[in-house]
Parts: sequence; C-alpha cells; structure tokens
Amino acid sequence: IDNSEEQIELFQKLGIEIILTGHIHLQSIKSYEVDDYRLYDIATASLLAYPNLYGYLKYCSNSGFEYSTQRVDVENWAVSNNVKDDNLVNFNRYTQDYFENKSYDKYYSIILEKLNNTESDSFESMASTVAKLNLGYFRGLRNEELLNTVSSTDYNMLMNSLPGWVKSYILSMSEHEFSNNNKYLSAWKSDAT
Repeated sequence: IDNSEEQIELFQKLGIEIILTGHIHLQSIKSYEVDDYRLYDIATASLLAYPNLYGYLKYCSNSGFEYSTQRVDVENWAVSNNVKDDNLVNFNRYTQDYFENKSYDKYYSIILEKLNNTESDSFESMASTVAKLNLGYFRGLRNEELLNTVSSTDYNMLMNSLPGWVKSYILSMSEHEFSNNNKYLSAWKSDAT
C-alpha cells in the first residue's frame, strides 16, 4: 500500500505482531523488522486453488505464535462418503495436474505472443519451466527445486526472451526470505508461561 511505512508505525504502536492477508492466492510469509519490533505478514493460500491449503494459527499474547498450513483432505472425505468420482478420490493429483496444465497453457500463450507467434519446442520447454516454478511457488516452497530450475537453460532463455510483467513475476518467485512459507514459529519470549 502507498502508506505502508505509516501503517507499520501504527501496527508497532498498537503492538500488532502478525497480519494475515490474502488475494495473491499463494502461501507466503514475509517480515519487517525495525529495532526490536518485527511484523509478520502471512499471505494465506487460496483454499480453492492448488494446493488447496488453509492456515492454522496458534497465538498467545504472552508467548508468540505458531503458524502452519494444512491441505484440505478431499480424498479422505470422498472415501469416507463412498464417493466414486475419480477426481475427488484422487484429488491431490487432480488439482496439481489441473493447476500445472492451466499454468502451462497460460504461459505458453504469452510466450508465443511475445516471441512472434512462431511455435517452437523451446516455447513448450519454457512454458513447462514456468508451470513447474508455479507449482512450488503456490505451495509456499522456495527450495532446491526452485534453485535448480533457476539455473536451467530454459529459465535462462525465459529471462533473455521475455520483457515486462512475466519476467518480473518469474523473478519474484525467488525473492523470499523463508524457504518454507508453510510454517513459522515466532521467537517465544523467555517470560512466557
């Protein structure tokens, strides 16, 4: 937001240590620190989109907080309710494949449009790279898989070929301070009971 510094000062004055946000649909934890004050911004994943996470927050004003995510257990629900729909019985695979395919299609179209509407095997490979990055990014992981992808030939082709918001979006995937954005335990205060 435009007046973020003012908001952080207000949060500090009010003793707010954590805010939960959304809209961006992916799981992300960031922090802002000044002097002995630290503010955590936890962007919670969208329950309706892969990987179908919801957040669990345990907060104690005297001792800190613990945050973690859980996947919605559609598969267990389907089995328990004798549902025969393969997409529900195999929901984790279904939602991952659906998300990856939609990501691939979206970025293949963008790459094709930006690079002169001439189809190429390298476009397929680049779109597949973005789709794989998206899988980890939306799961809240900035891990070895992401680092390996960033050093790949397809990633380098993307960075050398794409101008604008797509390139910025791809670069933003590796700009996080936490490698696992699905759990966080705040520094518990020594006077906690």
